[in-house]
Amino acid sequence: MKIIQLLVYKILARVLDTVNRFFNVRRLHYIREVVQVSVEVLAHQIYNESEAMAKRRSVYAFRPFEVCDVDYRSLGGLVPRSSSGRKYPKARSGHRIVCSDSAIYCFGGFNPNNPTIVNNDHREDSCLFEELWKYDMVRKQWTLLLDAKNDLPIELASNAMLLYGDTIMIFGGTGFPFGMNCSNKLYVCQTGNKPKEMLEIEVKGDPPPPQYGQGIVCYDNCLYSIGGTNGFDYTLDVHRLHLPTKTWECAYECRPNINDDPSGRYRHELAYDDAKIYVIGGGTSDSVFILSTIPAYDMKANKWEYCVTKPDPTAGLPGIPAARKCHSCVQIQTERGLEVVVAGGYDGVTYFRDIWKLNLSSLEWKLMQKSSLPYPLFFHDAAATSDGCMYIFGGITFNNNANVRTNTLYKMWTTIPRLSVIAWEALVHYIPSLPSRTKEELLEAGPCGGKTTGQSRLCTFFENLGWKVFRVPETATILLSGGIKFADLMTDEDRGKKKAHATAAGQPRPVFKDGVPEHSVIDIDKITTCARCMEAAVGKVGDVYKFQENLLRTMIQIENTYFELGRTSNKNCLIICDRGFMDASACKLSMDLAPDISKEKWDRMMRSNNWNPVELRDNRYNQIIHMVSAANGAEDFYATEEHSCRSEGVTLARELDYKAASAWIGHPYFDVIDNSTDFENKVNRMIECVCQKLGIDIGDRLSITSRKVKFLVSGPMPPDSAFPAFQDFDVVHHYLQCAGPRVQARLRKRGQNGRWSYIHTIRRPQQHGQSVEVRTQLSHRDYVNMLTQQDDAHFTIFKKRRCFLVNNQYFQMDIYKEPSHPRCKGLILLETYTSLTGERLKNILPKFLNIVKEVTGQPDYSMFNLSLREDWNNTKKFCYSLHGKSVCCYRSKADSTTSATTNTTSTTTPAIATATATTDTGVDKATEVGDLPSE
Repeated sequence: MKIIQLLVYKILARVLDTVNRFFNVRRLHYIREVVQVSVEVLAHQIYNESEAMAKRRSVYAFRPFEVCDVDYRSLGGLVPRSSSGRKYPKARSGHRIVCSDSAIYCFGGFNPNNPTIVNNDHREDSCLFEELWKYDMVRKQWTLLLDAKNDLPIELASNAMLLYGDTIMIFGGTGFPFGMNCSNKLYVCQTGNKPKEMLEIEVKGDPPPPQYGQGIVCYDNCLYSIGGTNGFDYTLDVHRLHLPTKTWECAYECRPNINDDPSGRYRHELAYDDAKIYVIGGGTSDSVFILSTIPAYDMKANKWEYCVTKPDPTAGLPGIPAARKCHSCVQIQTERGLEVVVAGGYDGVTYFRDIWKLNLSSLEWKLMQKSSLPYPLFFHDAAATSDGCMYIFGGITFNNNANVRTNTLYKMWTTIPRLSVIAWEALVHYIPSLPSRTKEELLEAGPCGGKTTGQSRLCTFFENLGWKVFRVPETATILLSGGIKFADLMTDEDRGKKKAHATAAGQPRPVFKDGVPEHSVIDIDKITTCARCMEAAVGKVGDVYKFQENLLRTMIQIENTYFELGRTSNKNCLIICDRGFMDASACKLSMDLAPDISKEKWDRMMRSNNWNPVELRDNRYNQIIHMVSAANGAEDFYATEEHSCRSEGVTLARELDYKAASAWIGHPYFDVIDNSTDFENKVNRMIECVCQKLGIDIGDRLSITSRKVKFLVSGPMPPDSAFPAFQDFDVVHHYLQCAGPRVQARLRKRGQNGRWSYIHTIRRPQQHGQSVEVRTQLSHRDYVNMLTQQDDAHFTIFKKRRCFLVNNQYFQMDIYKEPSHPRCKGLILLETYTSLTGERLKNILPKFLNIVKEVTGQPDYSMFNLSLREDWNNTKKFCYSLHGKSVCCYRSKADSTTSATTNTTSTTTPAIATATATTDTGVDKATEVGDLPSE
């Protein structure tokens, strides 16, 4: 039926196009646009009904450089209506959009075919949209933030707009008729959840004349406005607003009779680097400007120059985009430097759908041959996230020989983003309901005890002591990665309903929810005549039990494999298990609400497999460590949103935390690590518990008052015989590109005898009084993939790390190796953790080393600064607040953690294996210390 409706709408669209060529009636144009929207909605619904199920079951694939239509209309009733009754913006052109990493903001626009009727008359100025919309990228929902009731500007077409931090800036623009009512006012609006107003900024000085179609950029505390028109005259003058003093000045006035000054224009786009502002295209009422030569304004020299661009040798002649205006342009940061992406536009005759990329360093064009707009498009707008995802909204399409305004939203990845961004897209792909879950529901999916970070720290600590460390992965994760889904095993016993997939002919038609087909299901409590369905339902109930039974069998076998490796190792061996056997008796298996194991089922499972739960609890593992959920004493680290979580979410997380710990009550070595200290000391207390169980003397290294101290050592190095027993490691550090100057990201490769481990570390500014650090252990494959994000502003750091004990004090000495920056040549740094100061500190230092001075906290000896290619004193990348500070770790998967340890011995010192039992109910948020010696 819907296919027939779609064909009818398409035929009607063709008929209206033909009629409109002969009769230029506004109402017919409006009907044509309504028909076009209906065609798009129906096409989406048909696609969803035929493909959504296959897509949900398919493997996620990241597809860069493809222009995709974002379907926000099919959400139907899920989308809240605005005060005007609309769920999303109407079709428009001449609007402007900007975006953050989570939302798009759309202001103004024009549509002559959609007037408001006032007193039975069509008001010409009502063709403009006096409104500000917000699009939530995660929920795929539009929200009307401000409208005419909020006293918005009346100049609503061809404004200039940008996002400066969390402030929207809107400048210039025109009312209708175009050019009769132009603006030179600057308006600002904060991008909070519900901004209350848009404010006009009071300025002074020499402002630019009222115009529209200009371009603006913000650089070095100045807002630059370039070009524009009043409807008759076109300029390319440069005006500059000093934001701190709110003072305008005319920086450069172009002279029409001077050949070196570029011609005036409007509807051009701007790009910029640290030196110049580039003018991309643009035109007048009867002309357009070429892109083979681009005017560039030198901000320091205050002059114009022309940049000759290079053609794309693979695109065919001329290898340069055609001259155009009314196109879109976004600027992105890539591994090749700053690049500009140009899409669509027209030259007065031809409409364009091509997409080009210009590198601002090489000035070389690149035709994105895999990327093109579905239809020619102009008078649209585009914006890009910091990770390079470009969104294109609205504009005028040229289709079936007719110009039709649209409200379609397109999305395209212009570059390869961070792995975490791709992972989030994959997560939403596999769990479509995730964006609609409340914060409380997400918190209940993992109580953030710090298991993942704690395991990483424990692993690094014992590797530095020369131990062999194995980490047993979570068995459920291994099984799920093979395609098993809890939803396929799930039963809703709590509600007394048992549902099974329909397997017999003649069953009810597929159930559709919000336009998306669900599995065809029947309720066996109501339908009892079908024996095949009854059998399927009973089998489905048993699937959950069998899966968990097989999971425990697999867990035991995997653990036994690691335990045997530990027993045959020729080194002291630590085995860290992600979860322990008893966890299955207490924990939910998944965010998707898989049922708990009841006591009756648990007892039956133990008997049928001849498992002794007391033996498995008390003797399989040497030690249990339960890291208490942040819901108990560290609630601030549950989330970073502006509003606090509701008490019932935290209460449930606390209950799950207690349930996870209770499963291990009775173990002879059961240690509970609470939240009485910050996370750094919480992890240190956990490591100290393990060391005490093993009888390892660590002095005051893990004391709450302990701090990291760093010393400069001068050569030559003493012979190896002068050192006590030591372990040498090769360490390689790569700093990665980051989203902002206050963020650090790096990869560490650390190895001994050809065996390597890999760590990814991210540091962010302070949160709740502590800086934020995330550390993740990587596979070799992930490490190699992430190397593509290496920051060219940093050298790779190569070090030899020597670890040894002197006076019961653990030291790490980093010897910097070639190739490196000259500032690192011959550099040797000694680090340790201690609470001692003054003479007592000097007395514990190794006497066989020539220690020059203490350099704790000195920026000259920060590894971040040492790796910079430029002088760190002159760089904007230096993160002062991250050096020598405690930092807080945010994990995407974290839990209330119970750790169990088991015995595998190889030498006279007993080895230990730590198994971690986890109830997943939230986001792991923990703390670590700045420049850790282990890094």
